[in-house]
Amino acid sequence: MGLANYFFGWNGRIGRLQWWLGGLVQAVILAMVAVLFVTGAGTKNFFLVVFSIPLLFIALWFGVCLTIKRLHDHNKSGFWFFLYFIPIVGIIWQLIECGLLRGTEGDNDFGPDPRFRFNVSDDIEALLAARDQGATSHPRMAMPRAPVAQPLSLAPAAAARPAFGKRV
Repeated sequence: MGLANYFFGWNGRIGRLQWWLGGLVQAVILAMVAVLFVTGAGTKNFFLVVFSIPLLFIALWFGVCLTIKRLHDHNKSGFWFFLYFIPIVGIIWQLIECGLLRGTEGDNDFGPDPRFRFNVSDDIEALLAARDQGATSHPRMAMPRAPVAQPLSLAPAAAARPAFGKRV
């Protein structure tokens, strides 16, 4: 997930730590907005007041997108966000659900588990496949391979028996 989708999009899932870190970025932007607005209003600087309003909407959009992605981690639709508009109860529920509770384990309707996003097994398999494909096209670049042992030939009756619970 890119940084633009992390802050501006609502597709995908994020974990609790990512939600808290995004909330920290949102809090820093809101603090900047407050300083700009108070400074602009105190000095009657129209530019600072006008500049702080779009920053306020950007920070609010960050919060909405982060919370919707966190709801996706619980396998809930983004429409559950409207529950947080209930006074007092909504804010408490948002902090508990998004900040404290673990999301659904494994893949869900909104994507893979964010805790296992750094699984490199697919990347390793792709690199091995590229190496094998490159070895066939460039014989000089081929890596020496260990000889492969040939399987033992089994009698027909022995081949039909299960081995470790599976049919061979």
